[in-house]
Amino acid sequence: MSFARSVGTDEEGGRGVKVTKPTTRRADSPAWISAKELGDAAEIAVARAFVERGYEVNLAFGKRKHDLILVRRAEVKHDRRAVESGHLALEVEHNGEPSGVAVSDAHLWVHIAGASALVGPPEAFRELAGDSKWQRVRAGDASRSLIVLVPVSAALAHPSISTMRVDL
Repeated sequence: MSFARSVGTDEEGGRGVKVTKPTTRRADSPAWISAKELGDAAEIAVARAFVERGYEVNLAFGKRKHDLILVRRAEVKHDRRAVESGHLALEVEHNGEPSGVAVSDAHLWVHIAGASALVGPPEAFRELAGDSKWQRVRAGDASRSLIVLVPVSAALAHPSISTMRVDL
């Protein structure tokens, strides 16, 4: 069976759902066809629910070993000084405009500190960066960025942030 791709908004998949449909129909029994239609409708409903939660979804109809591929965007920052300083450097402004964690549309923010990555939704890191008790410094190219120095311990204590090991 061959497959054709359609991307974007479509009547079957809905906004943000990529649908892969068979280009030919199999001549199967009416009972199988009915069950397949119900199964396809369930897959579309689940795909829509994931899209509403911010996922990008690839939905495959046909003979596959899976039904959905869920895609999430991640912003990765490698903070070379976090281990020695004990602080995460979170950029919130560049050239007077919001930037970095303040504007990221990623689903996950991944901040690498040594052999560990702190992982969580950008909102959690924005919350930490917005706390007025943390030091703010100018840094980067010609000191055009505003950085909030958040203690690593504060990030580790945040309920939405977890850690994972990374081998650089």
